[in-house]
Amino acid sequence: MSHPASHTSPSRDASDWFSPILVKELRQGTRSRAFVWSFLALHTVLLLLIVAALLSAASPHTTYDQAFVTGFFWTLIGIPLLLVLPGAGFGAIKKELDAKTLELIFLTRMTTLKIVFGKWAALIIQGLLFVAAILPYMILRYFLGGVNLVDELQILLFLLLGSFCLTAAAVGLSSIVSKAFRIGIIIAVLFVLLQGLFTSMAVFYGGPGSFMTIGTTDGWGWFFLFFTVPLIIYLMLEFGAGRIAPPAENHALRKRLAGLVLLAGGVLVFFATGGTWWAPIAVAIPLLLVCVDAVNENLRPYGILFRSRRARGKRSAAPIRFLAPGWAGGVMFAALVTAIYIALLQFDPAAGSTHYAVLLGISGAVLFPVALIRLVTPHGERGFLYFLLFQVVMIGTGVCAMVFAETAYVDLSGLFQWLPIPLLMLMMGDYLSGSAESHVATMAVINGLALFVLLAVGARATRQTVAETSASPGDFPGSPAPAPDTP
Repeated sequence: MSHPASHTSPSRDASDWFSPILVKELRQGTRSRAFVWSFLALHTVLLLLIVAALLSAASPHTTYDQAFVTGFFWTLIGIPLLLVLPGAGFGAIKKELDAKTLELIFLTRMTTLKIVFGKWAALIIQGLLFVAAILPYMILRYFLGGVNLVDELQILLFLLLGSFCLTAAAVGLSSIVSKAFRIGIIIAVLFVLLQGLFTSMAVFYGGPGSFMTIGTTDGWGWFFLFFTVPLIIYLMLEFGAGRIAPPAENHALRKRLAGLVLLAGGVLVFFATGGTWWAPIAVAIPLLLVCVDAVNENLRPYGILFRSRRARGKRSAAPIRFLAPGWAGGVMFAALVTAIYIALLQFDPAAGSTHYAVLLGISGAVLFPVALIRLVTPHGERGFLYFLLFQVVMIGTGVCAMVFAETAYVDLSGLFQWLPIPLLMLMMGDYLSGSAESHVATMAVINGLALFVLLAVGARATRQTVAETSASPGDFPGSPAPAPDTP
């Protein structure tokens, strides 16, 4: 009697359950020299530090400096979490662009967001390996005495969340291939992080328990922290995914919706805490990045989206225009965000004309250069580069304005108050003459004119883009036209 052949399912490795890009990046990352040498250096220095602390605590002739050990301990841990991992993430996408391997990854039908997320997750797992390695040293410090375990875990949580956000920002910005921009970002990030790492020693010199805590008596601070961190990470990853994605993918909708959800959380905490501004100010930085990215987007994805929706029987390209891709919709989104912040100022009795001038100055710094750029090149694809160059010129003009205000015998501040960034710089240096109400009026006029120009140019450029895209046979410029039908 013959028995049917038994069919056994093939065994699967543990790596088969995860994303291929995550497995690839994790294997390459853990074998890289940066990770290996950082891991060994961290263990070596921490081991020497703990041995020295044990000898100091056991010897009656020496004094155990708990504050110094605490500061040095957390500074050493902050270096790999806040410097090494974001530094590795800053080349995550660029190395694929340089090696021209993104097209091969796209053949696997993985979305751009999954690709970027896999690269970020691989770096985060490496960071968790660092954290797991330091836990024995934390236990030894606890037995030495003078260590509050709750404060230690809270510090570790803050470092982890900061590493998550910085690594996501580095991975997202790694999609920008401009050498000048990358050098500027590296210098700025290193300056800020090194300042923070060195000043952290002074923070801990006050003794255990002196670390700044987050959260209020009602817990809104902790709610805001765990609400905003995932959204900020998602925004940064979407920024990188949008820059390497084909035009047919609508990443603008996701980024702007995430920005609105982030703003909604800030508004909720603002009213729940009695009008305190720390939450709206905290979300202002990622919202500013979303607005800058939105007002510099290409118009061609809007035409592609319009044609796709019309082919499915839908009349408009997006239910709400400020969520549609392209700089025309991005201008509406930036104006909406500015209007919400102005509305919040109405509920704050302590808000004055200076607050309105600063808010309108920041809005003008975004809208004013875009208006000049789109008047010249409404369909240009290098708007972001021109926007950065314009900001550099305005910062240089502001420096010149401050020098004139400091040294000249004639008041020249009136010549610079019509430019948003020089006005903000003169305002911060207390060099402006005249009332704050006049500066508010000036910024309101600049924003109004810029918005009017952008809406007019955007409407015409959008119609032209839709007409050209609808008439073209392909989604990209230069695509060949289909051959005519032959009888």
